[in-house]
Order: sequence, then structure tokens, then C-alpha cells
Amino acid sequence: MVIFKKSCLVVAAASCAVVNLSVLKGVNAELADYDLLGSCTYTSPWTGPTCIEFRGEGWESATMTDRCAKETDSTLVIVEGGGGEAGCTTPPELAGWCVLTIGPTAEDETSSSTMLEASPMMISAMAECSGNEMTCETFVGGTWEAATNCEKSNIMIESFDDPKFMWESFTMDDAKMGDMNAMQNQYGFDISGYNNGNINSTATTTGSSMDIVDGIMILTANITGDGVGNMVTMIAGGKFPDLSTCDGLQLEAMATRPGGVDTTMEGKEYDYDGYMIDFGNKKLPDNVFEYGYRANIVVPISNSDAAAIDANESSSDTSSVVSSTTRQQDNNGQQQPFLTVNIPFNEFSLDYDFITGKQTTSCMEDATLCPDEITLRNLETMTITAIGKTNGVVQLHIKSIHGTGCDAVDTNDMDDSQEKNNNEHRVDQLTCSSSSDSATPDEIILESFSNPSYDWGTQNDPVMGGESYSSMEMTESDGTAYFTGEVKNVPFLGVPGYIKTQSAGMAPYPDVSCCDSLKLTVMGMEEYGGYRVSFGTKRAKTGFFATGFKGNFDAPIGEYGDVVIPFNMFSVEWDEATGDQKITCAKDPDVCPDMETLQDMELIAIWGEGAGGKVNLYIKSISAVGCSSSSSTDPLPSIGGDAENSSPSTPSSPPSFSSNASKRSPVATIMMTRFVVLTVISFMLF
Repeated sequence: MVIFKKSCLVVAAASCAVVNLSVLKGVNAELADYDLLGSCTYTSPWTGPTCIEFRGEGWESATMTDRCAKETDSTLVIVEGGGGEAGCTTPPELAGWCVLTIGPTAEDETSSSTMLEASPMMISAMAECSGNEMTCETFVGGTWEAATNCEKSNIMIESFDDPKFMWESFTMDDAKMGDMNAMQNQYGFDISGYNNGNINSTATTTGSSMDIVDGIMILTANITGDGVGNMVTMIAGGKFPDLSTCDGLQLEAMATRPGGVDTTMEGKEYDYDGYMIDFGNKKLPDNVFEYGYRANIVVPISNSDAAAIDANESSSDTSSVVSSTTRQQDNNGQQQPFLTVNIPFNEFSLDYDFITGKQTTSCMEDATLCPDEITLRNLETMTITAIGKTNGVVQLHIKSIHGTGCDAVDTNDMDDSQEKNNNEHRVDQLTCSSSSDSATPDEIILESFSNPSYDWGTQNDPVMGGESYSSMEMTESDGTAYFTGEVKNVPFLGVPGYIKTQSAGMAPYPDVSCCDSLKLTVMGMEEYGGYRVSFGTKRAKTGFFATGFKGNFDAPIGEYGDVVIPFNMFSVEWDEATGDQKITCAKDPDVCPDMETLQDMELIAIWGEGAGGKVNLYIKSISAVGCSSSSSTDPLPSIGGDAENSSPSTPSSPPSFSSNASKRSPVATIMMTRFVVLTVISFMLF
């Protein structure tokens, strides 16, 4: 049947209706740019009633008639004169349009010969947005144009204008490599049976750094030589937004080279191919250091020396702030644009070479190596790295990181009312720094799980084959947090690993510098001998990765109780393999919690560490007690120490770290990311 139309008339017997696609809500503008010449409704043996729109000036009555006649029980509607308004029915559950380009043909390549077939696809129980898109692109071979119901969006992960996470940088040099070998000898680790079980290196990273200046992260790398130390890494960890409905990551970035383009890369769009981005904690069982999914970051190089910050300038030097204002300008004063860099998740892989950073097997070659849904729901860690010789100084500038092509709306930002409640809670509470006219309370709340002020995530021991696992759940009905999991032995070490839950948030912790102790209101469900709690971000002098002041506690079993731990029972010097204190506060006041940390702890973590077994811990609140206005100037009280806790022989100095989150930036702690971990064969990957 062929119907000719000059006006908007409803064809009752067909699934074709009068619709103006140029104004139809949810129709992609690109499709509406092509005139509608006709439509064909028919019965598909697979999908039932189906409709095709013929768009583009290349269609003629004869070609539309021939095309529609190929279908079963077909009805063709032709709009006389073209540019009509008759089209396929588009119900509210429209997912989008699958568009096939039929012409122009090789004989006639003019724009007037454009021929498109567009079919509406519906959301159903069998096919959500992503399913329709996959069907169109994979089975039909068409181009997908999403309707409003399935429009993609971006989800903010990080904006360096107001960082949510604490980012730390890690570099290696000859001295640090010597220290790492010393740690390996001290613990007697044997990694010879694992892939890349080798830490030899001739690499240096002198002049490398990471800075966050004027809302832009700048990773500066100057890498020479080869081996484990041939990388400059920046690391963030904590609770990430759910990206399981997204297509990939999107960076707003720019690459520069202060010394000019590398001639060895002539003819390529970029002149350094060693920028990598990793996320997650999953790893292959035979790998020592490599964990997380990795992809290459390819950013075309800027043509400007002036676009870069001097690699020799310190991040704390005001000169770096001044020079940063010109980093986007070329030699003629023109602004160098930041580029949108999209990295689809199918470009990430779990299998890559630790030394070179390059993928060994891609996600496209082996689907089991693609990012899994569990990881995408919470990345837990993210690492950006320059790996491999740079042939001079290179710089990567990043403004922001998003999840892109997401079905879900951006839920990253806290609900306004919730944020208001949390802010009011913090403002109303008196602290050690409150006005002298106000009486300091005996107890200052750091976190109440009936109305949490911070995000809480988990981190386990995936490094070097660790098999421990954990989760953290909030129970709104009774205002508690439930930390559960199991600490298992790390196979090649033969000793227990660790699990922990840690805080991350946008606000500083209240000042508790006038308090004596930390109080946890908790309940354990069975005996476990490895509970520890830590706070702060201060780094130990004698370890690679030990961060924060840590102390032990025992949880009451079967009923809630208050566990009070004096601050003088905490130490920043603790064994990275077991969590045990190496130097107590009683022995050396330098390892006791300092005033700066007590004024803002930045992060708090509760651990299961150094002892194997199940962990089932309910937590109601964390607070500081024994507070008074007079104690803020008093030194921490001293208690008797254990002479057996003397410090063992340790490396001479830790690796170079740089923390780039202000006191008022959230602290989603970081520790052992794939790279930090990677270099440190010592165990502290715990």
C-alpha cells in the first residue's frame, strides 16, 4: 500500500502518525536536519510492528516504493514534494533512533543525494537504553541517536578547582631504589615466581613533581633510564561515584613540553606516549605489582614553551603560581586550549607490563580483562602516571575528570539539604578552637553514623596477590555503620594482610587538640585480635608508606561499648607489614600525635590488620573525649613504654612524596596505588 500526503493526517491502520521531528521532544537535532520524504510501516518477524523513516533528498518515490516492498505487510507513506511532516509513531518510551546511511552512492556523492533510514527503538523490559544502542550499532550496523529518555550525561569525578580527593605524588631516584632493596632484604620477600618479579632500575626522575595551581593539576616528568623507577605517579583513593552506566572517562587536559618537541616523535600527533591512567584494585593472580585497569592518555602536544611551569620550581614557591598564569598561552600570547580527551572503558585492560606500562593483552582481545561492573561502581583508587623516558621535561595539565556517556544522572554532588544539615552540625558543635567565651565540651564528635558527615570507603590488600576483602554499609534504621570482611594471608608473604574503612569528605575535622583520647562506640560480633584505628596524614620517617598515627583496640563482643584510647597510645612509626608500633609515643615524643594533626585529622581509618580472621564490627560514633580549654597547651601525657618495641634497622629515607590537597580539601586517603605499590616490593603495600 502506498499513501501520498500533503498535510498532517493520521493513518489509522498503520503505526505511522503525524509528527514534526524538528520539534519533537527527544529527537536528535542531527536527524531532524534531513527532510522527511516518507515512511514505511511493516511487520518484522523478530520485533513485530516496525517503522522506517526515509530522510534525505536522495530518496525518490520509486526507491522508497522498492525499499518498502521488501518488507512484510508494508505500508508506504510518501510526502509529496518532500519536507513533509509524516513520520513514525514515537511513544513516550522512545529510546532513540537507529540511523543507517544508504547514500550517497559512489556514482552520486552530492549532498542532495543523501539517503538515510531511521527507525525508532523503544525502551522495554528486554531492552533498556544501552541494549537498544548495542543492538543498533552491533547487529544493525547503524548510528545511534539517543532520545531524551536515554540521553547520556557526564558524572563529575574530580575538579582540580575544588579537589574532592587528596592527591599525592610518588617519584623514585637512586637513593630510594637502594632503600627499597634494603627493605626487600630485611623482610626476605621472594617474588621470583611472579611476573615482573624484578626491581632493578637505572631510571631517575630528578626535576619531576606534581602541583595543583589555580585549579589545574600539573604533572611534571623528567625521566631518564629504564626499570622500576621510570615513573612519576599521582594517586588518589576513596569513595568514587558509580560509573557502571558510563562509557568511559573524560579528561579536560593539555600537554606541554618546556624544552620543545621531541624530534624522535616527529610525524606523530603527540610527542610523549607514556601518560597512563589506572583505576581499581583488581589484579591478575600471577602479577606482583600490576593491579587496576590501565589505559593510555593521548593528549596532542601544545606548541608552546610558555605553556609550561618550570620543572625546577617548587610547588610552594610563589614563582610557580606566577608562571602558571601563562601556561595556556603560546609565544604570541594566544590562549592554548584545553582539550576534551575521551577514554572508553573498552580501552582499559587488566593485563599490562609493569616496567613499560604498555598493555600486554587488550580488553578487545580478551573480554575478561575489561573493567568489571563491581569496579566501576566504586573505582576506590585512581592513578595518573608518566612512565618511560621523556627525553626532556614534559608536563600534563588536567582541569577535571568525568565519567562520560553515562545513563545515570550525576549524583556526585551531595543533596543540598543533606549538605546543609551536615554544615549546620559542624557549625553548631563547639571545638577546641571555639571562642574563649564558650565552655569547651568534654566530648567532641568526629563522626556520628546516624548522620554521617563524611563518605566512608574500603581498601584491602590486592597488592602482590592479597586475598582479603571487606565492605562498609550504612544502616539508616539504627544509625550505625557495619564494617565486615576477612583478613587472609598474602600468599607469597605467608602473613596476614589487611582491610580498612576510611573517611573522605569535603570538610575539615573539628579541632580536638585540647582533648586527651579518642573514643569509639562499637560492637564486635566475634573475637578478633587485629583491630586498629588511625588518623591523620603525617608520614613516618622510617617507612615507605606508613601514614597517620595508629593505635590498637579491642571491641566489646555482642553489645555496644565505648573504647577509649589515649592519644599517647598512638604512634606514627608503625610496621608496614604488621601494623604494630615500632616506636611508641612513650619512648619518643616525636612520634606522638602533633598539634597540627589534632586540629584537623583529615582522615580516620579503622583497620583489620596483622591477624587473620573474620571482621564484623558495628560502629555508632567516633569522638574525642577528655577535652578542656586548659589542656590544649599541655603536652600529651606520657605512659610507660615497652622496651621490646625498639625500632629495627630501616631504610635511610622514604621515597619522595608530595601532598596536594589543602586542609580544606577533602581527604580521600591514598596509599599504595598500583605504582606506589609497584615500586615497593617491600610489604607495605599494607
